[in-house]
Amino acid sequence: MLEARDRAVAPTGSLSIDARRSRLTFEVRYFGVLRVQGAFRTMRGEILGLDPRAPSAAAVTAVVPISSLATGIRLRDWHLCSRGYLGARRCPEATFQSERIVPDGPGGARVLGVLTLRGVTREVVLHVNECRFDDAERRMRARARFTVRRSDFAVGPPRLVPWWDVRRYLIDDEVRLVLDLEAVERSEE
Repeated sequence: MLEARDRAVAPTGSLSIDARRSRLTFEVRYFGVLRVQGAFRTMRGEILGLDPRAPSAAAVTAVVPISSLATGIRLRDWHLCSRGYLGARRCPEATFQSERIVPDGPGGARVLGVLTLRGVTREVVLHVNECRFDDAERRMRARARFTVRRSDFAVGPPRLVPWWDVRRYLIDDEVRLVLDLEAVERSEE
């Protein structure tokens, strides 16, 4: 998971997600042609048991407040946080908990885990294609991509509406997400 030159200086132990420098962005097709992009502006979490010689022993936990959603249009943000979509009032956070990490080529890995959104839990796979550690700042940077189906979490109009209902074609079922993560080594106090 970590590049070869980074292995000698990589941290062992626990890291905390840096909410100011981490970002979860998404993209979904709208009316089949247009793309809606947005981001969740804040997150928190930790990476426990990180060992560059055995990355599969690490555990990742992340929490994203739904109310941190930003698409650039406030009315759309409010609508997406409403009961028919992300349901921020009833379930204010989305959580991810890793179950295992599988190395996947140089500098890459697959992080298998469960995502809980709107009270629904489903398995997801994060494809990490970059992971580096900065020794001077004692900071890890990683980028992961993954795709979820909004219907799996009951987000938005159901897929089973009749073919003549325009809601069926309004928003694509696949949502592509990119996680840019920075985590800093926790000091033992």
